[in-house]
Amino acid sequence: MKLSLKNKVLIVGFLILIIVIYKFTIAKTIETKKVVSKLKSEQETLNNISTTIYQLQTEEKTLDTILNNYNLSIDNSFQQSLLKSITSFANKYHLQILAFNKPHELKTTITKLKTYSFEVRGDFISILKMINELEQLQLGKLISIDFEKKTNVTTRAKFLSCKILLQKMGG
Repeated sequence: MKLSLKNKVLIVGFLILIIVIYKFTIAKTIETKKVVSKLKSEQETLNNISTTIYQLQTEEKTLDTILNNYNLSIDNSFQQSLLKSITSFANKYHLQILAFNKPHELKTTITKLKTYSFEVRGDFISILKMINELEQLQLGKLISIDFEKKTNVTTRAKFLSCKILLQKMGG
């Protein structure tokens, strides 16, 4: 073999060796470095989440003490108990709560009427079962039940929604 041929073979062999080295070591090192940087960013996020959770818990405790000082409790609110009842019925009968509006209040010289309105979506039988259980709880008087068949414009799916008005009398 001539010297120039040996040099060409040596250069080609060297280039092949560099490609093989890159394929087996350098590429994996770069990939590992990317994974490590991604894991470090996730770790920072998790560290920030734990501090945020701690801050929110301390804020919740301070707000609870403020509520206790003013003799307020979320649990004894009628609206909250009504929403809990509706949510439990919705979970039990596979309904969706579409709206739970602010109560309408009517004051007279003698009484105060509060009307709570909410809307649920589901099948007819499930909605009737929920209405029946609401009546059995005697939370108030059901003054209006309005069923409406609606169509979702984007999916063209039809569903049944029901607007319910519940009235409670307070002194």
